[in-house]
Amino acid sequence: MLLIALVIGVMAARAQSSFTTIQYNQKMTPALVLELPNSTNDVEGTILKKLEQIGYNPETQGHLFWKKNKTDGFYVFTNVTLPQVSDQKLDMYFKVVPKNKEEITNSTLYML
Repeated sequence: MLLIALVIGVMAARAQSSFTTIQYNQKMTPALVLELPNSTNDVEGTILKKLEQIGYNPETQGHLFWKKNKTDGFYVFTNVTLPQVSDQKLDMYFKVVPKNKEEITNSTLYML
């Protein structure tokens, strides 16, 4: 639920999240899925910008540096603190894919 609050607070999306399962590390894992009327680049950029705003300081640099932090297709952000919610450190996993071949300007966001 924390992840949904993060994404919804950042994007003005006309979408609702739902629960699903997705494969991660060769196991089916519960996830939230959110259909967004934004391109994958917009969604990825918004996630990164919001994480920077809350004080997440990645150690790597460069254009879209965080693509290096991919595991099994998911962007991985470790030890993230959401001060509005809790002081507890979280690991956040996001996967952003185009909705389908016909709707390349829309994205599907998976969150673990």
